[in-house]
Amino acid sequence: MDYAKSSVTWAKDITKTSTSLLEIFFDEDNIDFIEKASRNEAETKLGMTLTVQERKSVLMLMLYTYQQYTPRGAAYLEQDVSKLNLMYVKSASKTIENAVKDYAFYYKEASTIAIPNERPINSSKKNQLYRRR
Repeated sequence: MDYAKSSVTWAKDITKTSTSLLEIFFDEDNIDFIEKASRNEAETKLGMTLTVQERKSVLMLMLYTYQQYTPRGAAYLEQDVSKLNLMYVKSASKTIENAVKDYAFYYKEASTIAIPNERPINSSKKNQLYRRR
């Protein structure tokens, strides 16, 4: 995938369509707006500051959101864009939250590696084998 293209051109190439909704939704200003909104929502829920998301990740989730949505027509363009933006923000903020929680769990587990027990010794006591620790 060529992410160096403008996001609108990239989305048109992928979806093989060109609509007003696509052009507005994949506009650079809208991308920045919804990325910031989703990050702010996740920051509020997690109580921490997060960095800007990777552009590739944002575009891929936007593409998925766009493909799941059925536009209502040119008369509803503003409502359609608002609905798409809201769908993206909800999905992205949940994805961000889960990623942060997964990383925090991984970090905790990796920093507290258990030390294995000593190997048990097989011994016999009156013709019976048993394990002694």
